[in-house]
This record gives sequence, structure tokens and C-alpha cells, in this order.
Amino acid sequence: MLENKPKIAVFGATGYVGLILVNRLVQYGCSVKLFVRNKRRLLHLKGYEHFEMCDIELIEDNIEQLSEELSVCDTLYYLIHSMSSNIKDFVCVDMAIALVVAKSAKKANVEHIIYLGGLGSGALSDHLNSRHKIARILGSTSVDLTEIRAGIIVGAGSASFEIIKTLGKKLLFIPRLSYNDGSFQPIDIDDAINYLMLAYHNEKYKNQILEVGSKRILTYNQMLIIYANIVVKKKLRVFYLPFMDFFIPKDRFAKLVAFFSSIPYALAVPLIKGVSSNAIIDKYPIENIDPKAPPCISYAESVKKATQKTEEGLVESFWAI
Repeated sequence: MLENKPKIAVFGATGYVGLILVNRLVQYGCSVKLFVRNKRRLLHLKGYEHFEMCDIELIEDNIEQLSEELSVCDTLYYLIHSMSSNIKDFVCVDMAIALVVAKSAKKANVEHIIYLGGLGSGALSDHLNSRHKIARILGSTSVDLTEIRAGIIVGAGSASFEIIKTLGKKLLFIPRLSYNDGSFQPIDIDDAINYLMLAYHNEKYKNQILEVGSKRILTYNQMLIIYANIVVKKKLRVFYLPFMDFFIPKDRFAKLVAFFSSIPYALAVPLIKGVSSNAIIDKYPIENIDPKAPPCISYAESVKKATQKTEEGLVESFWAI
């Protein structure tokens, strides 16, 4: 029976979210085809029978070959997000790849694309703006699209959590900066995975934008304070010091994060530049489409869970660029 089931294609399978999603799909007995370049991050799946890896460069010249590989797939997860300190680089790369995948999916008669995008309204960072553009490209074909918009993902090994962990432990106080006044509704990694899985099983999610996240809206400073209070048992306070914006612009702040943490500068820059955005649920809460959708756990609960998994060495995935 399983051999005759349509396969699920996953683009971005070796990223932080992608790797965990693939683990879940395989554990549930789904038949998957993974379009990857770095196969080493998936070697642990060799013992499973119903998965295969496909290494084809995502360029216009390969659309015919890609469509042939996708012809056995009914659903496609799109989890690719290029990260670079050069804004033009990652926006152009993201858009070009998304267009190739969209054309290939249409040519292969794929029925459904599920895309993990980003929460955001109003003035957006280049990174978040790029995610919205990718959704429009993926939705430009006749293939049904589900766009799940999520904000900061909190989980053991995620890049965002690594930055919060580093700053929460090392800062003696939080400088009040003009560019870190954004608002966020972070989401636990397991909640994000649950919504991605729900989109595969639930027909009403097709051709919809679904905004997901924990209920409480937090600033970045508040997230640092909560982390420090829960994990380090210290009270971080916010202080205003004159000319701090001049001495610590975003690029320099990203360099400090890269220096004190395991996060490379190229990954830290777009993440830090996003702290001024309002990544909150706006016009498309998932409850509008699915009133019975499971609620997200709180940010504080996510911090406790991610910290415990890190301490126990149960990190299922880790950030990658």
C-alpha cells in the first residue's frame, strides 16, 4: 500500500525546520522525496525505507528534470530561506529559486504547495519582505498554496534561540536601542511543525494565509528578560544611555552576536535587522480558517523546553546556512 502512495516533496529539508519536519514525516510512515544539496545532514534516515534524496540544482535549465522528479509527488513543502549579510544576494537568490520550483511544480501537476513564510505587517525588514515576495511567486501558478506565517521560532538549536540564549546569559543590562522596539509573537518549534503537518491533512487550509504564534505579544527586550529570569535566574534591566545607537548600529550588534555565540555573521545580520519589525498576527489568524486548531504554548514554556532539551543533549536539529 505505502509504495503506491504519492510522495511528499520537501525543499529545504536540511534547514532547522526542514530536518525536524522530515523526521516527523518519516516517523509517520509518509513517503518523501527530499531535494537537497547537503546529504550528510540526512544520513540518519538511511534506515528508513520510504524516502529518497534528489540532488538537482534549482535553476531554470533544470525545470524539465525537476518536473520529472516531482511527477510522483502530490504535495510540496517549500522551506528554503537564503540567509546572507548581503541583502541583494539573498533576496535575488530566494526569488530565483522559488520561481524555478513553482514552474517545476506546475509542470509536474503537483496539487499542493505548503510554504513556511514569516509574520509581519507594516514596515518590514528586507528579510521578512523577501518571505512575502516568495509567497506571491509560489502562488503565481495554478498549484494550490498554503502560506503559514510564523515569527521567531524557539527551539533547541534554532538560530533565533541561540541569539536569545547568548544575549540573555552574557548581557549585564539591555541597552535601549531605537531599532529593537519591534513586536513579536514567537512560536515553539513543535507547534510550527504541527501546523505544517495539519496543512497536509486539512483541505480547508488550501489557498489560505495562516498566521500562527503564541498569544502574548513581546518585544525583543522582553524575550531576553524572560529568558534570563527563567534560565539564568537573573533580572536583566533595560537602560537608556545617550548615543548608544551611534556606538552600536545594527551591523556592529550583529558582529557582537557572532563573536559571543556560534551564529556566523552572515546569519546574524538578517536576524538582527528584523528586530525592528512587527512580526505579529494581523489579518489572517489560523482560527479564522480552523477554530479547532491547537493553540501554541507560551514563549516562557518554549524557553523551558528548549533549555531542557539542550541540557539533555536532545537537539534534533541545528541552524544551518
